[in-house]
Amino acid sequence: MLVFAALGTYAAGGTTVDLVVLCALGLLGLLMRQADIPVAPAVVGLILGPIAEQQLRRALTISEGDLSILVSGPIAISLWVVAVLALLVALGAPLRRAVTRRAR
Repeated sequence: MLVFAALGTYAAGGTTVDLVVLCALGLLGLLMRQADIPVAPAVVGLILGPIAEQQLRRALTISEGDLSILVSGPIAISLWVVAVLALLVALGAPLRRAVTRRAR
């Protein structure tokens, strides 16, 4: 599998820099597995990140650089609230586990 990944990477880009990036991301994935960090959200982030960046640029171009466009409507505010709550829950779970371990 490693050989096919390396061949595909080199064939697509044609540079050894692509192979170094492949190895670095593979090592990062291995370290994430050993630390019990799920790899799937990172892969989804890598796929959706450039799309989200492109849409942010488009929104800022349409609004002529005005950042208030990102929180101007009720749907946008609702999505921001959901995102902040999800982040707080994700960060709060390990903290709660650590507190309950210390209490025992």
